[in-house]
Amino acid sequence: MIKIFQVDKLTFMAAETVTEAAACYIKDYNGDPEAVEEFGPLELTPEDLERLTIMDDDEPGQWSQTFAAALAQMIANGVEFPTYFASTEY
Repeated sequence: MIKIFQVDKLTFMAAETVTEAAACYIKDYNGDPEAVEEFGPLELTPEDLERLTIMDDDEPGQWSQTFAAALAQMIANGVEFPTYFASTEY
């Protein structure tokens, strides 16, 4: 089962386990291992997935969707996991 993990103060990864999420972030996305260790990655709850949203406000056709909807869409589209999911900085 794919879950969402917050691996540092800014970044969310989608993976089956917290170990996979942290390792993918560090290896494939040049994440800072010290920041990950200091933060202590967190698994988001089902309530978090319904409350948090992904937004794209840079384009004329602005959109937003819950983390739950975005994850379901990624799974339906056959995205390979673990992978980057979202950031509070972008």
